[in-house]
Amino acid sequence: METFIYILIGIVSAVFTYSVGYSVIGVVRGNKKQEQLEDRIFQLELDLGNVHRELNERIDREFSELQSNINENERDIISLLDSRLDKLETKIIKKIPPTNNELLERIKAIEEQSHRMRMNM
Repeated sequence: METFIYILIGIVSAVFTYSVGYSVIGVVRGNKKQEQLEDRIFQLELDLGNVHRELNERIDREFSELQSNINENERDIISLLDSRLDKLETKIIKKIPPTNNELLERIKAIEEQSHRMRMNM
C-alpha cells in the first residue's frame, strides 16, 4: 500500500509540476503576446496620427487651391461684367437724345463758325 501511495504522490506531483509548467508557459506566452499587441496598438496609433495629419494637410491644400480658383473665376466674371456693362452704357448713352442745352451749344458753335467764315471771306 505504501507503494501505491508513493505512486499516487508521484502522479499527483507530476501532474502538479506539469500543470505549473504549462501555466508558466501560458503566462509567459500571454505576456509576450500582450506586449506584441501593445506595441502594435502603439504603432497603429502613430500611423493613425500620421494619416490624420496628412489628410488635414491635403484638405488644406485642396481648399486653398479651390479658394484660389474661386477667386480667379470671380475676378474674371467681374471683369467680364464690367466690360459688358461699359458697352451697354455706351450704347444707352448713344441712344439718349441730346438735351436742349447741348443743342444750344452746338447751334452757338455752328453760328460762330459761320460768322468766322463770313468774316474771312
